[in-house]
Amino acid sequence: ILFLIVDKEAFAYDWKRFKANFKNHIGQVFSGIVMVYLALIIANIILQSLGVTGTSENEMVIQGLFSDDPIQLVLLFLLLCVFTPITEEIIFRKVLYNYVAPRTGDTIAIIISGAVFGLMHVITYGDFIQAIPYVFMGMIFGYIYFRSRRNIYVTIGVHFLNNLISYLIYVLMVFGIYTF
Repeated sequence: ILFLIVDKEAFAYDWKRFKANFKNHIGQVFSGIVMVYLALIIANIILQSLGVTGTSENEMVIQGLFSDDPIQLVLLFLLLCVFTPITEEIIFRKVLYNYVAPRTGDTIAIIISGAVFGLMHVITYGDFIQAIPYVFMGMIFGYIYFRSRRNIYVTIGVHFLNNLISYLIYVLMVFGIYTF
């Protein structure tokens, strides 16, 4: 919220650009989610080649939050699909990427913001090998941010869709409609 207040002109400018080129930006959101899933496939191949099976502790904790309580499902939707993409994209793209890029260039900013994004998802649990999918995902978000000419709404949209897909899978699992 602090960054939204401090940098409200940049957010307004990004929103104006997003609306002005809506079709292109929506196309970037959907091509971005494809890139995220391709990166996750590659990351999983790497994990399997290293003998890693299962999922991260982070995912297991998130999965454990789901129940058939409608109020809890609405709150989880708000937390995982709305609040988290906005917060993480502001922190890792608007703040970190935009801090690193002028000093090192866009490629290094993509790598650093992706690496920090990935490590932040596993650092609490110490399963650092499981950072690989998150790092790849973070680098894709960074690339999308770069490709969209640093329009934060595009990366928020991709992050939202990624989290929404996971959310829907977990909801279907809670109700016994989908199982792995």
